[in-house]
Amino acid sequence: MKKKVIRNNPDGMKPIKKSIEDTEAWQAADFRYSSALVHEMMPFFAQDKMTPVERTAFLEEIIALCEEYYPAVIELGFRKIKEGEDEIARCLLDKGLSSVKAHFDLDILIQAYYKIGDFLEDHLRFHMAIEYYGQLLDIDEDKSGVLERVAACLAFIGDVDKAVDYMKKAMQLDPMNHRHYCNMGWLEMIRGNLDRAKQALEKALELNPKDSFNLNNYKIYKEMIKRGLKDWEAYLLRDVDHERLDQLIDDEEDQEKEIKRYNFSRIEAFKLFLIRNSRYNPMRAHNMLFRVDNTMDLIWDLQSPDPFLYEDIDTVCVLFLPIMDGIILRTQDIDEEQLDDMFSVLVEFYKFLEDRGLVSGYKELGDLIAKERSELICKVNKFKEIRESMEMSDDQKRRMLEKQFHEERRDRHFEA
Repeated sequence: MKKKVIRNNPDGMKPIKKSIEDTEAWQAADFRYSSALVHEMMPFFAQDKMTPVERTAFLEEIIALCEEYYPAVIELGFRKIKEGEDEIARCLLDKGLSSVKAHFDLDILIQAYYKIGDFLEDHLRFHMAIEYYGQLLDIDEDKSGVLERVAACLAFIGDVDKAVDYMKKAMQLDPMNHRHYCNMGWLEMIRGNLDRAKQALEKALELNPKDSFNLNNYKIYKEMIKRGLKDWEAYLLRDVDHERLDQLIDDEEDQEKEIKRYNFSRIEAFKLFLIRNSRYNPMRAHNMLFRVDNTMDLIWDLQSPDPFLYEDIDTVCVLFLPIMDGIILRTQDIDEEQLDDMFSVLVEFYKFLEDRGLVSGYKELGDLIAKERSELICKVNKFKEIRESMEMSDDQKRRMLEKQFHEERRDRHFEA
């Protein structure tokens, strides 16, 4: 709840200072900020959505109207995180939190801290997230929940022993919280202490036998035991059980779920590799993870109704040009830089899998990309001209893109 403001003074006492929300500056900033949000949410105006550069300039204009308008200040901090300007971002986030502390109640402040923590974790800024969770510990009554978040951050950056210490503190504060035991089980699987993982996961199920996370983590534990997998990394990089997939050939839904579990594991293993590798700063790691995840999702859709196992590098190589055609058609804002970034990440991802014995042929994929790159760049630029044309309707653009796509495919078929 926002602070209540007494607007009349029947006893002739000195008037109480106005709330920040009652000032002209705040109201002007709030009107512009809220109006822009509503505008972009309306389907008719979707094409008018601001570019990142335009959004940054817009937020700076809002802050110029009211420096205390924390929604814009914090969002601008998030923008700076995306741009890799972490120290500028930190100053903005601190400024936004100071505004909340000065003018709003504790609940809103706590919500702001959690929003910042979530964003920093999503963008792989785990060290910075730990700092803000440290501040949150001083004001949030749910201290065990904050400690649990710190433990997760520590686990991602590789300090698992310290993460376990934080989880133990969380469990001491809230010994009946099933989520704490579930996460402790995950931490012990990371460390390879499967007996302790079992104890923690069985306790989680005892406290809440229907929770999906409890059930899933216990299922993973049982699979690790069955297949002799020593720790979490071994689970993420486990061999595909092709016999099991063949058994599910007549049950498309279950087979698809099983393949998606393998795909998720590969992406998660790649994520941990990026986070813990000093070659990649957090911004680059996040961008690479986003790009590989998005590219693999697109290939999955293009292969539908057949499921796509991410380590099937042979399919990527054999169908490389049709796959790229589909990606270019489906990605509205793709340009040369993004295409090169996609190529770089694809090779890096498959090199990662090859180094761990899951695939072979990443160099051949790199050679194929180098061979076809110039043709694909020309196609991207040609399609970009069509998309940016002011003389055609959206429907005409779509038909023109599809026509170009089919003509080039036909020409390539005749050349072959």
